[in-house]
Amino acid sequence: MSTAFRSVSRLLASAWVDPTPYCNDGSVYDYSTNVTRKYVFDVTSGFIAPDGFSKQSLLINGISPGPDITADEGDWVEITVNNESDKEITIHYHGIEQHGTPWSDGVPGVTQFPIRSSSSFVYLWKATQQGFYWYHAHNRGLLGDGLRGKIYIHPRPYRPNPFGLIAGASVEQLVKAERESYKLQLADWSHLPSEELLVSWNDTLISPLCVQSILVNGKGQQICPSEETLLAAGTNLTAQGCPSPFSGFLAVNGSRPELLHPEIFFNCQNSSTPLENIVVDPEDGWVSLQLNNGGSEWELFFTIDEHEFIVYAADGAYIEPVTVNGLLLAMGERYAIFVKLDKAVGSSYNIRVAGLGPQTISGYALFSYESLSNEPTKTSSSPAPTSTVSSIASISYAGAPLNATTFVTFNATYHPPYPANPPPLGPADVTLRLDLGPQGPTVWVLNKEPFQLWREVEAPVLFDPSLSLGANLALPYRAGDVVDLILAAPPGNPSHPIHKHGVKGWHVGSGSGPFNWTSTTEAAAAVPGSFNFVNPPFRDTFPTPAAFQTASWAVVRFLSNDPAPVFIHCHISLHLSAGMALVLLESIDRLPPIPTQYLQFAEEYSGQVFTSSSNISTIS
Repeated sequence: MSTAFRSVSRLLASAWVDPTPYCNDGSVYDYSTNVTRKYVFDVTSGFIAPDGFSKQSLLINGISPGPDITADEGDWVEITVNNESDKEITIHYHGIEQHGTPWSDGVPGVTQFPIRSSSSFVYLWKATQQGFYWYHAHNRGLLGDGLRGKIYIHPRPYRPNPFGLIAGASVEQLVKAERESYKLQLADWSHLPSEELLVSWNDTLISPLCVQSILVNGKGQQICPSEETLLAAGTNLTAQGCPSPFSGFLAVNGSRPELLHPEIFFNCQNSSTPLENIVVDPEDGWVSLQLNNGGSEWELFFTIDEHEFIVYAADGAYIEPVTVNGLLLAMGERYAIFVKLDKAVGSSYNIRVAGLGPQTISGYALFSYESLSNEPTKTSSSPAPTSTVSSIASISYAGAPLNATTFVTFNATYHPPYPANPPPLGPADVTLRLDLGPQGPTVWVLNKEPFQLWREVEAPVLFDPSLSLGANLALPYRAGDVVDLILAAPPGNPSHPIHKHGVKGWHVGSGSGPFNWTSTTEAAAAVPGSFNFVNPPFRDTFPTPAAFQTASWAVVRFLSNDPAPVFIHCHISLHLSAGMALVLLESIDRLPPIPTQYLQFAEEYSGQVFTSSSNISTIS
């Protein structure tokens, strides 16, 4: 594509202004002033059965996923969390850059104390970004118990977008489609509460990696793979499509698979609960879907039968559009896609969401064409089908393309940001090598030493920056530094979705084999084909290459410009609970003063007195 064409496209994309930017409730956004969007989250314990099997879960205002958070770029967002459950909780706003508000990042032991039962906490942050994000519990494995939801931040008018690069559509059509996007949270789902899974792991030394269903917006079914499917997938598989815990794949010295709860690996009963139904009107021409893997365990592979789609945003930020047939989402990742609506009214197609890993499992939703021109609002929940349709699949139940020669998968290691956003060039000011992986049957590390769960109730690093976590768990650097993170995995590691809180970073390189260099500059000189400093992906979640047979590595570069204790961790819930995390001390000497209300909350929780050099009573 010519440079001239790109320039014209950018001008067209940035010049068009949507005259009617609507809120979810139908009211018109007022871009002339930035307001505070206020939400109240009442968190309770309750039983839900999203796939037909009852489980004690954590609900927000009685539902899971919780209410959507919607704002305009530039707004303040205030979330009052009233904890009426029997758990201590925090809520993290995944991908939201907490510029000047590190106390609202929601990490226990790092930015706050947990919220006790019958206690409240107010999160307040400025929406300095645009796009699709999500929120979730950040205590232990409570994410897997349903405490999660979606965040969408409408872009400012005139923000450059790549819509002019998409053939066959007007910019106006695509802006309208984006404004009316359907938000889909994909997630694996276990029938046992997260605490029971952790107890089982410690008691049996068998990782409870098997899930019972895949949900789309909290809807799904347990599906027992057919005997034919199981035979095609491999040997020693249970009725749930899992590797047998009695096999060599999972057994370790001292493991006791005979003590496992049968619900984790073995029990399987087909259910017929409602599926999410995305209802589209072909008169619109295009529809936008915002996708998030909000699960705990598996990468999820997304397709729509008989449709290709255009990926135009990743982790909340625009990218150069690319047309694909399938999209892999690691835990925590978000993507935005456009789908051309070129099928007949009355037709329906399966959305397939396959878990990619040792377990053979899939979930479904429907993509249905209806005429909605006379409907006051569009809905993705009505009608509620309970069965799939006979559309033509492009992937197997296990997620493998049925025609590998024509099937195009999104390449997460190459998706240039739009507009171009190259990283700082030259040698990094600071290079931090993280040697990650397992250290035993129930211990995982991000850098040689586990970040243990007991730290969640200790004094937060934000309140006591002098707290000694040790050289492996607290890595300092200064304001303005260009920092390179080298994520080095020895053989025996799956792909790890590494999520860095705070500011985004550039995924500048990755490769197989050991990382035997002392710096990114040295490595790039030795293997230039493994690096991209021109326009690499700009993300907040960085999947490392799988390292089953050989070592692997990835390099993330970022600019230190947001003083805070920054949490970084694997987003596989079991790995995080097992210690795969640490704290980056980003220009910690320049921390903003902690507001009085947060100091008081810390004192009420701990009985300790915390001070700030320049306390302020409110955030303005």
